[in-house]
Amino acid sequence: MDAPFEIEPKSGVLRFAQIPLTLAPNQPVAAFLATAAGARATDGGGNDGWQQYQLVHDLSDGRVLGVSLFFFNACLTKIRFDYRPKSECGWSNWSEKRELARTADYEREIVRQLGSRGRFQWGVADAGYDDKAASAILFVNYA
Repeated sequence: MDAPFEIEPKSGVLRFAQIPLTLAPNQPVAAFLATAAGARATDGGGNDGWQQYQLVHDLSDGRVLGVSLFFFNACLTKIRFDYRPKSECGWSNWSEKRELARTADYEREIVRQLGSRGRFQWGVADAGYDDKAASAILFVNYA
């Protein structure tokens, strides 16, 4: 299945076409909240200059996209996201093996879109396994 996101290699602009939502390095929180997706976002709270928002979106192919956005001093600095079949969203059929396989799929997608994983002029894009959340995750950190 196709990935529900695109990252622009030169700029780091991240697009989720089905939401629709476009995110850019240092995007102001006000610009995000002014979008239809921003209006639906859940406020995850914040402190010490940080603010978090979360989105969950049902994709047209039966998968679910989850996105967490982190703003520091009202500028977008971090994005964490994942996508998976709806049937794999709960703990009832969770599998570490499946999450590790999903991590490898996410890593391949980053390489397919950007040519490599890791550091770029605009920041970092990669994927990994989050032990605390017991989940595969993609992440973009803007410089």
